[in-house]
Amino acid sequence: MGKVCANHLANQGIGRYQGSVASTKLKVTGVELFSAGNFQGGAETEEIVLHDPIGGVYKKLVLKGDCIVGGVMVGDTGDSAWYLQMLRDKKNVAEIRDHLIFGQANLENAGRQRKAVPLQ
Repeated sequence: MGKVCANHLANQGIGRYQGSVASTKLKVTGVELFSAGNFQGGAETEEIVLHDPIGGVYKKLVLKGDCIVGGVMVGDTGDSAWYLQMLRDKKNVAEIRDHLIFGQANLENAGRQRKAVPLQ
């Protein structure tokens, strides 16, 4: 928004503010919390949810097509920066969709599992 305003004031052309992705990461009384984008979902979205009440972890990613449009995490926010970057970049997650909710570190293991030799 500032860059568009500065360009306009300096007569460097007219730009259009395209919006930004709001995100929040908090630690409230020992509980980590992260949210970004459209974490409530809607008619044209899908949700991937991991809920572990005993471990105190809740993760929800909201996808539209093959892109993350929002997410919320409670208890384990370790992958929040990774999810936020994919959301901002509108990265296609189709190839990693089945393992997406488990985080970036688990993708390496998922790749090894796919290369396994089929049983005969």
